Amino acid sequence: MLQNNYGRLAIISVFIIVVIILMLAPGMNSSKKEEKEMNFTSMPKDSISKNTEAAAPETIVEQTPVQQAPAKKERLISPEEQMLNAWGMNKQEENETAESEDTPVQESFIPAEQVNTQSRNTLSPVEIPESALDNILEQPKADSKPKKKIIKVGSKCFSAPEKTVFMLKQECDTTGIRFGIHSCPASGVKDEWAGAVRTCGGVDRLPDMDDLLALGRMLYSNTNIYIAEKDRHLFRAYRKYSQTVANVSDNMNFNDLSYKPSAAVSMNLPPTADFSIWGRTEINPEHALAVTFKMNAMTYQSDTPKTSENFYTMCQVECE
Repeated sequence: MLQNNYGRLAIISVFIIVVIILMLAPGMNSSKKEEKEMNFTSMPKDSISKNTEAAAPETIVEQTPVQQAPAKKERLISPEEQMLNAWGMNKQEENETAESEDTPVQESFIPAEQVNTQSRNTLSPVEIPESALDNILEQPKADSKPKKKIIKVGSKCFSAPEKTVFMLKQECDTTGIRFGIHSCPASGVKDEWAGAVRTCGGVDRLPDMDDLLALGRMLYSNTNIYIAEKDRHLFRAYRKYSQTVANVSDNMNFNDLSYKPSAAVSMNLPPTADFSIWGRTEINPEHALAVTFKMNAMTYQSDTPKTSENFYTMCQVECE
């Protein structure tokens, strides 16, 4: 009987405990929900905005060296970890923060804006007038020799007349034979005709009698300046060299002529006629061919000394 009573009391006690638990269960759930909401609302703002501020890009105002920390590895944070971070109970984040503080900060340089220095060092182009450029291009080089003036006389061409430079005996004895000179001057004598031969490079390059007559037709207004072929044997200028000096000379005169100064100047000759030009014929050891040009006359004498000074030399050249 007594045992039955104890059994009934145990059953009633269990029932009462179950009822109490069922009654308290809804309140416990609501209190947990309110506690969780309270934890989120009371979480410090610094902790909530910490992750969002870390993701914001850093704005660089000045182009100066800045210290930039290495980026953290992003990971997902659960609600439980957020609650622990808010109350300072997350040890894992403290460890990561300590490791990040121990990591050396790398210094990075932002390149400064490139400045265009080419515009400072480059000179502005200078325009040269075409006329000035043509003058520069047409100027001869410093080491180039100017071309000599060429005069066409009949079918031949000659260089412009130039004053003769004499030749002495020592030079004539060495080079006379090569130039075609038969007789050299005595010691101390200045042989002008031999100097003309040296200038031209040989006797055959001096003008002959017919060439000098053709030149006279160019310098005078009269064109009737000839020696007939049947009369040429009368003049030693047409003969060969003679070792004997003749006592009697031959001469020729063309009178009543009119000298043309403009034509003379174009040939590098004086505007006033009173000059002589050497010819190629060596008449004898003392005389050589030369023709004298005057304002109104043109003359030749077979006894013109080879030592005559201030004569001109003209050399035959190739026609261009």
